[in-house]
Amino acid sequence: MSGILGLLCSVLWSISSSFCSDYAVDSSSQGACTVARDVPLRMLAIGDSITAGWGDPEQNSYRLPLWNRLEADCKERPIFFIGKYSGSMSDNLHEGYPGYSAAKLATDIEYDLYVSLYLKPNVVFIHAGTNDCDDILPQPKSAEAAASNVGKLIDMVVHAVPNVTVLVAQIITSDVPGKEFMPMINRGIREVVAARADAGFKVMTVDMSRIGVDGTDLADGLHPNPQGYRKMANLWFEVMQVASGRGWITPPAEVTFAKSRRSVRDSMRRVVEQR
Repeated sequence: MSGILGLLCSVLWSISSSFCSDYAVDSSSQGACTVARDVPLRMLAIGDSITAGWGDPEQNSYRLPLWNRLEADCKERPIFFIGKYSGSMSDNLHEGYPGYSAAKLATDIEYDLYVSLYLKPNVVFIHAGTNDCDDILPQPKSAEAAASNVGKLIDMVVHAVPNVTVLVAQIITSDVPGKEFMPMINRGIREVVAARADAGFKVMTVDMSRIGVDGTDLADGLHPNPQGYRKMANLWFEVMQVASGRGWITPPAEVTFAKSRRSVRDSMRRVVEQR
């Protein structure tokens, strides 16, 4: 049932908002429900080729193992992903842009991202910064810029969807040019997330830097293999449990009907510009 709902809700101009947000949860058939009991999950994954699922033959990234853990944790509630792109599983939409640095994500996907944000996700995952390593050499200060651009991406999300919970990864370890700057990027990511949390937004870091350290979690030295993606999913799940314990994950907001992608983009641009 949740798969059908996810597909319906991902097509903006063919849904009724109350249908998605008011779908009832049958608590009699629940699991442990350690993540947001009775709360429908409308989730958005943002990032580069790792978010898109490269290295996974099915290109499902961490979304399929995460979906499976969430479904086992709390059965019979809506769990779906939203976004522009997809892999092979149902409910597998995402905003993963292969080859994009944090800088490019923060500037070039703005209006496409607004279409997804218009659907009011209540949980957003961000893994960005790996592709910035090529841009950093030989300027260590550019690691700060990479983290700053992750901060800009966070700002786009929280200003468009004020009550959203944003989980931001400290990037996995990959064998890429400039990999020595990954710890600097990850320190910067923690700092920009802390600044947004101090400002009152529901934003939290997820340390994924242990994944890929010995290469066994990677398919090609850069992208996780299915084992690596399962580890990412487990870390996302664990931090969702923490966020849930804090009362952060609340039902997604209603979505008003829009006639076109352009009207959605214009509407979301006005929302962000007014903040």
